[in-house]
This record gives sequence, C-alpha cells and structure tokens, in this order.
Amino acid sequence: MPTFPSKTMDYFRFGVPIVASVEASTDYGDFLKAHHAGFHVPAGEPAALLNAIEKLGNDPALRNELVENGRKLMVNHFDVFKIVDQILSP
Repeated sequence: MPTFPSKTMDYFRFGVPIVASVEASTDYGDFLKAHHAGFHVPAGEPAALLNAIEKLGNDPALRNELVENGRKLMVNHFDVFKIVDQILSP
C-alpha cells in the first residue's frame, strides 16, 4: 500500500478533487493515477501545477469523475473495518 498524506482521506470523503505536487521518490502520484482519483505533477514545476488546476477548473465532468473515484476508494478500500482486517490478518 502506498504512503501518502492523511489529508487524502478527507479530500476523498468530502469530494475535493486532488492535484498533488509530488517528489519523484514517492508513490503517491502513481496511486492517484492508477485509481484515476486525482492529478499529480512533479514538485517544483509551478506551470504544470497551474495547468492541472486549470484543467480541473475547466472540465466539470472530469472533476466529478475524479471526485466519484475518490469516494469509491473510501468505501471500497479505506473503510475502517477493511483496514482493521488488513492489519490483523497474518
């Protein structure tokens, strides 16, 4: 399981689309991309960050899709009971 900012759970829960500026050494961007739950851009590239934010702002259908995918992740993968089962499973 990737490691990522705890804010992600809140964003997914409350329907906030994610645009993350990430270091190359993290798997957070790969996680967002694999689940189509947000955008990621390399850290230190403000033009790419602005481009991703503008893309979300200009495409309500895409924004809604990312939000819905984030909510599905909360229910299907990050439910507290599922996490407890994963932790307690040998």
